[in-house]
Amino acid sequence: MRRLHSVRVVVAMGVSLSLAAGPLLAAEAITREEAVAMAREGRTDHAITALQELQKTAPEDQLVAYDLAVVYTWVGRSREATDAFEKAADGEPPEYVLGPIIRAYRDQKRFADAERWARATERRYPVDATWAKLLGLILVDEGRSGEARTLLEPWAATQPDDAEIWLALGYAALREGDRFGILRAYGHALRFQPENREAMAAMSGVLVHLGAPTATALYQRPVSIASQASQAGELVRWGHDVSPYDPRRRFEGTDKALARLDQLLAQASAARKPDQGLVTRLRRDRVVALRNRERWREAVRETEALRANGDTIPPYVREAEADALLALRRPRDARRGYEEVLRADPTLREAKIGRFFALIEEEKFSAAFQQADQIVALEKPGMREPKQNGLQPNTEWLEAKVLSVQARSFADMPGVAWKMMLPLAEAAPANAGLRKVLGDVAAGRDWPRRSAEEIAIAVSLAPEDKGVQVSLAESAVRRRAWSEARSRVAELADIFPTDIDVLRLQTDLRAHDAFEFQTEIQVNKEKGGSSDVNETNNSPGSGTDWNARLYTPPLAEYWRFVGTWEHHTAQVTEGRALRYRYGAGVELALPDLSVEAIGWNNEGDISQLGASLALVWEPTDHWRFDLGGEYFAGDTPMRAVLNDITANSASFGVTYKWHESRSLAVGVSGYDFSDGNRRGQAHLTFEQRVVDIPHLDVTLRPEIYTSGNSSSDGPYFSPRRDLSAAITCDAEHILWRHFERIFGHRLTVAGGAYWQEFFDTGWTGSVLYEQFFRYDPWVELRYGVRWNRAVYDGEPTPATEGYIRLNLRF
Repeated sequence: MRRLHSVRVVVAMGVSLSLAAGPLLAAEAITREEAVAMAREGRTDHAITALQELQKTAPEDQLVAYDLAVVYTWVGRSREATDAFEKAADGEPPEYVLGPIIRAYRDQKRFADAERWARATERRYPVDATWAKLLGLILVDEGRSGEARTLLEPWAATQPDDAEIWLALGYAALREGDRFGILRAYGHALRFQPENREAMAAMSGVLVHLGAPTATALYQRPVSIASQASQAGELVRWGHDVSPYDPRRRFEGTDKALARLDQLLAQASAARKPDQGLVTRLRRDRVVALRNRERWREAVRETEALRANGDTIPPYVREAEADALLALRRPRDARRGYEEVLRADPTLREAKIGRFFALIEEEKFSAAFQQADQIVALEKPGMREPKQNGLQPNTEWLEAKVLSVQARSFADMPGVAWKMMLPLAEAAPANAGLRKVLGDVAAGRDWPRRSAEEIAIAVSLAPEDKGVQVSLAESAVRRRAWSEARSRVAELADIFPTDIDVLRLQTDLRAHDAFEFQTEIQVNKEKGGSSDVNETNNSPGSGTDWNARLYTPPLAEYWRFVGTWEHHTAQVTEGRALRYRYGAGVELALPDLSVEAIGWNNEGDISQLGASLALVWEPTDHWRFDLGGEYFAGDTPMRAVLNDITANSASFGVTYKWHESRSLAVGVSGYDFSDGNRRGQAHLTFEQRVVDIPHLDVTLRPEIYTSGNSSSDGPYFSPRRDLSAAITCDAEHILWRHFERIFGHRLTVAGGAYWQEFFDTGWTGSVLYEQFFRYDPWVELRYGVRWNRAVYDGEPTPATEGYIRLNLRF
């Protein structure tokens, strides 16, 4: 199965960013990121100057304006912050921008604007109390304290340990002159923040029967640990959404946020009367930061610790835990987490995407298709599809369409995925993300050259994109460009050492560089007389076949030495035939050409040297040419060997493969027997996959075969002329799959007719059942049994065969 075995929501977000940003921003992003880094380090004046200059050169870049607005709020320049924000607010601002900007409007007493954005953000993040608290404060500022209390009281009931909710309710009661409400709300707040000056002053005023003092805004009082916690939470979001252009520095913002959270946690925990609500809030933010830092196990442990302490995990923390569980290859637990988040708010898009990937990893493809198509349906109405007229496509609609494509690709349905993906890529030919996905789907269609072309275009458009670089390394592996593959994988591993895609590529390279052992044992029992002697003189006879090969690791990139051993027996009319041989040779595997040459020593009934040569040339994604030759051919009939007869052979074949589901092959071969007989053979085979759904592929394989011999007098089956026509139905079903481990079974049923000169036509058929286990790329084990009915000289000859095959890399 050609798919990533572990993917995360952050990967999907990265694809979305790639689709949205395009090559134009890539060239300028480093300047913006450097400015953001300066702001995080406290050099806000330099950061503002740099962002102002960048805004002049790229006024259309909304992200520059958003970052400038946030930095302005850090130095108290609220008016300039909202001016910068309003120049950019033509879409959906990032979350890290909204809190500072809403507060900036409030600082200017522009309450209508503050309320408008607070309501929009609350609708966007309905399960996050942050925005309800801000909206409540604004409503109080506008003299609508009753509305504020109606909004906040349900939150106080569900999150009674959140001091800021009680402070906001106290502010509303203060403005209404509700002394009992003041005592109640501020009293609850002081339980969690015993040193809060606002609460203490309000309660003192009530208790001494003084008039209510002039209220100051919650975020305008002297900076408290709670306020610093809010800023640290914003740093967590900013560190995730705005990462440096240099991927080696991608965690700088998150690391600073984590350090700040740890510092505040230590301070809050060391207080005389620790504010448990504040401590819990900081720990929750820390879970999100750990997820963003890709410290998956710590994120899960911290969430479990919160749960053990009696915390009711809010949806945003539960989503972070689910992301970490998915990265840790626990898709079922991750899916349950996403579903819990979606029960709280069915509109959360990131949780839907996370659930999609969890379903993919659980192999629940029907549900994954439904989830992806549901996201597309929600995005599509009123959205603008990508055109070649220069208009910016709706990136969320586009990402949803790509998810729907990937669902089919991950489910081993590359044909369906290609039909869905090609129009998208053709409509936006300069979109690197679409080109990259199209290249990945082309690889699933067994088109490595077309895949390489699409990925090369993606690289030219977005050379620094991690996903594109991973696909480029995968393409090098497919095309046997091993030096390039090693170089690219080493560079990716240096930057992304824990990334699942990079780890998988490293595994593929280790497997390629390992020893490879192949072996097969086959036992055949024909229906015959006593002592396994066959009633039909010219049939192959009962017997055993055992072969084994060992390939060395590659030498000089493309060469491997091979050692091989074979042992064959057959019980024929004259007695027991024996042939065993061993050999050594070399394999050359170039990107488009592979050659294997082996020298053999034959023993048993005949002691003689032999040789074999096999060549495969694949000049395009569709054409394949096979050429082979053997001195003392491996498929010389065993009855001929027993009678001291050998055969040399030559073969040529051509295959045209439309794609993974359809091909046509024709082949011819000739044999020169040492008794003077000359044999010619030809076959024509067509393959068409007729069922291509998750876990099940069904292929029909009609075939025509004919042969002719110059003599039919030899002591082996050699008809003057014969012809057979058959059709095979081949069904392969995956029973179970967990990442690299796959267990499945296969059933083939064949039926046809066989004609031989001078004999009546008879029917032939076979039934095969096998099971297989794969642990890619290290182990593949297959075993099965087959019943076969052949016809020799007009006599039907049933046979039963059992076999076991093992491929092992070590």
